[in-house]
Amino acid sequence: MGSRRRKRRKFPRRYTTIEYYECIGYNAKGQGIVIFNDKPFNVDELLLGEKARMIVYFEEEESGEARAVDIKNPSPDRALPLGHPKFSLGSYHIPHMSEKAQDAWKQSRVEDLFNLKADPIKVGK
Repeated sequence: MGSRRRKRRKFPRRYTTIEYYECIGYNAKGQGIVIFNDKPFNVDELLLGEKARMIVYFEEEESGEARAVDIKNPSPDRALPLGHPKFSLGSYHIPHMSEKAQDAWKQSRVEDLFNLKADPIKVGK
C-alpha cells in the first residue's frame, strides 16, 4: 500500500511576528484592525492610530487574528497598559479604552447598526 500524504496548505498560518503596523479602525468587538499583506487582522488591546508590533496567532486567506506585544506610540485614549489582568476576564473587549474613547466607539456602533445619526451617548462618568 502506498502512503497517504496529506496535502500541506498554506493557511492557516500561526505564530508569526510582524513589525510595527498602525491601527486603522475597530471591528464590532472593539478590536483594532491592522492591514498586513493586503488583509485585515483583528488585534486585541489596540487603539486607533497606535503602531504596534504583533504576533499573528491565526491567519486564513482573507483575514487573521493577532496580539499586540509592544506599542511604539501609545494613544492618549489608552486607559490600561498591554497585558493588564483585566483583559483575561473574557467577555469585555474594550477596558483599554478611556471612557471618552469607549463612548465614541459605542456611539459609532449604534449609528452603524441603526443607520442613523443618534444623540451623543454618555456612558462614562
